[in-house]
Amino acid sequence: MIEKIVGRLRARPICLMAICLIGFLLIKSVTVGLYKTYPIEKKIQPGCLVSLVGTVSKSKSLKGKTILTLDNSYILMDSNHYLAGSILFYSKGNEQINMGAFVYATGEVAEFPAATNPGQFDERKYYKSLGFSFQVEGSVEKVNNEGKGGILSAIYSLRGGISEVIDRSLLSPDEKALVKAMLLGDKTELTHERKDIYRNAGIIHIITVSGLHITMIGLGLFKLLRKLLLTRTEGAVISTMVVLGYVVMSGLSVSAIRAFIMFIILMGGEVLGRCSDGLTSLSAAAILILLGENAMLFNPTFILSFGTTLGVVGVIPLVPEMENKIYGRVLSGFVLWLFILPILAIFYYEIPTYSVIANLLVIPIVPLLVTASALGGIVGLTLGFDGVFWISKVLLIIVNGITEALANLPGSEIIVGKPCIVFVILYYTGLIGAIHLSVLRKDLIFTRKKPVIAGFYLMTLLAILSILLIKPTGVTTVTFLDVGQGDSIVIQCANGAVVMIDVGSGNVSGVGEKRIIPFLKYSGIKQIDRMILTHPDADHINALDEIMASRIIVKDITIAKVQAKDEKMVEIQKKISDMRENSDKNAQITYAETGTCFSEGDTVFKILAPRGDSKLSDNEASLVTEMSEKGRKLLFTGDVEGEGEEQLLESELLEDVDVLKVAHHGSRNSTPIELLKRIKPEVSVISCALHNSYGHPHKETIDRLRKTGCRIYSTSKGGAVTVGLYNDIRISTYT
Repeated sequence: MIEKIVGRLRARPICLMAICLIGFLLIKSVTVGLYKTYPIEKKIQPGCLVSLVGTVSKSKSLKGKTILTLDNSYILMDSNHYLAGSILFYSKGNEQINMGAFVYATGEVAEFPAATNPGQFDERKYYKSLGFSFQVEGSVEKVNNEGKGGILSAIYSLRGGISEVIDRSLLSPDEKALVKAMLLGDKTELTHERKDIYRNAGIIHIITVSGLHITMIGLGLFKLLRKLLLTRTEGAVISTMVVLGYVVMSGLSVSAIRAFIMFIILMGGEVLGRCSDGLTSLSAAAILILLGENAMLFNPTFILSFGTTLGVVGVIPLVPEMENKIYGRVLSGFVLWLFILPILAIFYYEIPTYSVIANLLVIPIVPLLVTASALGGIVGLTLGFDGVFWISKVLLIIVNGITEALANLPGSEIIVGKPCIVFVILYYTGLIGAIHLSVLRKDLIFTRKKPVIAGFYLMTLLAILSILLIKPTGVTTVTFLDVGQGDSIVIQCANGAVVMIDVGSGNVSGVGEKRIIPFLKYSGIKQIDRMILTHPDADHINALDEIMASRIIVKDITIAKVQAKDEKMVEIQKKISDMRENSDKNAQITYAETGTCFSEGDTVFKILAPRGDSKLSDNEASLVTEMSEKGRKLLFTGDVEGEGEEQLLESELLEDVDVLKVAHHGSRNSTPIELLKRIKPEVSVISCALHNSYGHPHKETIDRLRKTGCRIYSTSKGGAVTVGLYNDIRISTYT
């Protein structure tokens, strides 16, 4: 097998070059790094006011702002011009600035947010991989639309005109957003819910301008021009120019550029009368893109696009042809699904179960949908008639109906967590070996002559696949997530049970969708056995709706008995009751008070406060939970303060603890010295936002903690803090 692979690579020198380049870049990433840096980055701090110049390559309006991508940018400072690469510029107001325009602007510099929790999307690395150095918010002072902006401006005007036609069409807002994404590559109006439905169904790729669109438009036009008696060269040149304009108009996404390079090679083959090799074309595209931007090697879009295409051009052709074409398509789709599963798991931490079915049903409709939408845009732009969009509407109803039906089926997505690279290598080794054997012995596998051998190969693949689904257990870990100014703690018990304490943030909007749920999926968590809500402040509970609306199951929600009649808690209880009646979610509510206990294997949880007869304020009445396992103790205090802490000290329930979650984000009004002397923590963890408006953690609290001699960790400085209960307690921070 090795000899055959080597032989095929020798026959494809460009493929070999691509492999060597990727290997070189991997080594470079370990030694010196791949991300471009500019000297100006060391001179500028976030919050600085700067002047800059650059050429507009993209422009879009969103929520009252114009977002400009400025290429070949320079920062003006100290009477010098400093090269700054690409800059993402947020201009106040909806300004009409053409692509290719040269702008002079001023604004405040901000860093792209880095991930501070496992599983969280890392904007900083993502934009760095695209060549961006800064994001700046301010105002455009001067615009020069002359010169280089001619063709680009025309393309931009066409895009804007088609977008306006779509806006005034009979389509619903959701349908307009889908058409803009599929046709123009504009995803700014797509809702998270719609993206999730398409992702769960396994067809998220259809709302990305990629090979499907390029091939349909380019080859369709080429064949039409050939029928109009144009020569191969004329047809290829015209088709290539049209496709290039479309790629620019759709936003120059990585997948579109990859598809365009492959299309050029395809057209070159047509002109020269030679067949185009998919693997060679894909390799050439990879080389050109990576030479232009080395860091693209780690860009999620790059990996997903090239990984999927590699499966299409490199793996599916190995599948033996079936007499039954439908069976052949199903088999090819299944093999492709198997090939891309680890890639999906690496970036989404879950896999779509019904992807093969969804693609079989939806892909044939997509060319009709894109064609009808393009025709509707052109007719609406030239003749002012929007009736053509009726076709798009009908097709979208069908597509959405299929995706929603499949996405809502039980088990439509399986949360597998972030797979270990060793498991991924084992998986691909087994998959490639099975495909290779099936090609060699297809008479044994794809006929009824030897069903035992066929079953053996199938079981082998399923066994390898199961590696992705198995998560090792045996050690209890406690992760204090960085949710900004708020609290969210995830406890993964040794027996596999999951307990959470609080889910909220006071300064990160959509914290559930952006930080908490990604961590849960990253960790392979499908079910929360118990969620403890310490008190009803928003920064401790406001992500509950997002989690309950997700596919993660919450079995029990525990609240303080004395807070059951609080207005916010009453609302939560009503939502849980309604959800139990109207869906398969069956979370129950537990009312806890001092002395309430529950356990998960060897891990025991005991409520120390508040008492059932207490009349305390929200913070004072916070649930205080002690967790113990094999002699080690952790204390979670919510926002308890004042009289609540006095009751704790009077209760005689407090004992020495190994880890303290510091109350109220390190406020000076909590965690008195008397409490610290009683519990003698070895480690303390503070959950708060960096540079928050409250000044947390307060100096007085830090001084009191230091007097006890404990180690202090803060999510504001180190990101998520994880405590592992091994033979000894191990502390790690994410950043």
